[in-house]
Amino acid sequence: MKKLILFVTALFMMTGIAYAGEVCLEWDANTEPDLAGYKIFTRAEGDVYNYANPIWQGVETTCSFTMPDGETFYFVAHAFDTEGLESGDSNEVSWYHEFPWINTPPGTVNLRIIDCGSL
Repeated sequence: MKKLILFVTALFMMTGIAYAGEVCLEWDANTEPDLAGYKIFTRAEGDVYNYANPIWQGVETTCSFTMPDGETFYFVAHAFDTEGLESGDSNEVSWYHEFPWINTPPGTVNLRIIDCGSL
């Protein structure tokens, strides 16, 4: 009886497993001489961007994140300079991951989803 209870408990726990997928972004480099870096912002479907809280910041032109399954996420990039001035939004790209992986990247854009193996 104890084995059956443990099995049923384990079965219920397994149904709550959340899967996640990796999304990789790449964008064209800004060529201004005072460029200090880039910021990436994300939002879920129905939410707004929190520009005070980038999901990533750095000088590279690629980055990757692990995002939960079953929800659409949107991304924009900003460039910022050495004086702290920041550009407006890049084009927006969307990403959706479902287990098993089903993801269709958007068409050609400046900010794009790429194969993570190419980083």
